[in-house]
Amino acid sequence: GVSSCSLCATGSYASGYGLSSCQNCSVCGPDAIQSGSCPAGSSANLATCTCNAGFIGDGLQSGFGCYQCPAGTYQLGGGCSRCPENSVSPAGSFSFGACACNAGYMMQGGLCVPCTAGTYKPAEGSSCEPCEAGTYGGSSGMVGCDKCLAGSFTSNTGLSACLQCSSGTFTSDSGVSSC
Repeated sequence: GVSSCSLCATGSYASGYGLSSCQNCSVCGPDAIQSGSCPAGSSANLATCTCNAGFIGDGLQSGFGCYQCPAGTYQLGGGCSRCPENSVSPAGSFSFGACACNAGYMMQGGLCVPCTAGTYKPAEGSSCEPCEAGTYGGSSGMVGCDKCLAGSFTSNTGLSACLQCSSGTFTSDSGVSSC
């Protein structure tokens, strides 16, 4: 028989008595951070793997590893959560703040809602802006404002309709701020 026992080497452990071999401690895969270690003589797997921000999984090289949350989602705890409807996020996002509302929509109460009439938003991530004088935003969710037609105008910003030129005045141009 065996007359003496040997300590498990660094990076391995034995979880019981009378075992004939040691087990390897956790080896983390890419996109994971290892915490803890298994010094020589360990009796438990003291090494753990945690996926980097924006990644989920077990972090183990021999397991599922870590994978990115796909575009349109963000990391929430151990899983990926969908961004609100009418929004996007890049792959690997790790917070709700990475969700950007689409053009024509703004963030309000955790939801992407259409920009109000009289305003527009030309691109994702920007904010709703008032329509310029000479233009109007006739409906909600606009990505650009429309020019007032000949015979009408807007003198202020943020209007949802053009005003008709008053009696005795006229403009043959479109997109003007006065008649």
